[in-house]
Amino acid sequence: MAYLVLFVAFIIGLLWLFQVVLLEDFYRNYKMTQVVRSAEAIVQNLQHEDLASLAEQLASQNDVCIMLMDAEGNETISAEGLRVCLVHRMNEHQRDKWASDAAESGQPLVKIFATGMRNAERYDSERFTGLVPERSEDQAMTLLFV
Repeated sequence: MAYLVLFVAFIIGLLWLFQVVLLEDFYRNYKMTQVVRSAEAIVQNLQHEDLASLAEQLASQNDVCIMLMDAEGNETISAEGLRVCLVHRMNEHQRDKWASDAAESGQPLVKIFATGMRNAERYDSERFTGLVPERSEDQAMTLLFV
């Protein structure tokens, strides 16, 4: 009986370790892999006549936003796969800065941002009737890969 209790305690401890300590790192690595694979697929098909449909499919399937720009910084292809997309909310100056930083470094740049819902502080579920969602204080993480 004591072995069973120790085994159950070990399994619960292991589950806690994975869920609380390691899950965020696993998820971040998983999303990073998705972003890199999406970028590789886009690069391998840059000359394809229907690149926009590939970008839309990748954005939808991988929950990513894709924006391709030419050498002058003009948007050539755009696909939004997220409700809160940092890439499509950047102004021209911000996009130019990230593009020039990536060009200067000679390698892809990766930056993680904490983002929240706009106007979340105004939402109060008590003001509404029916089945409405509770106010969420959670912040989303946005990965920028340039």
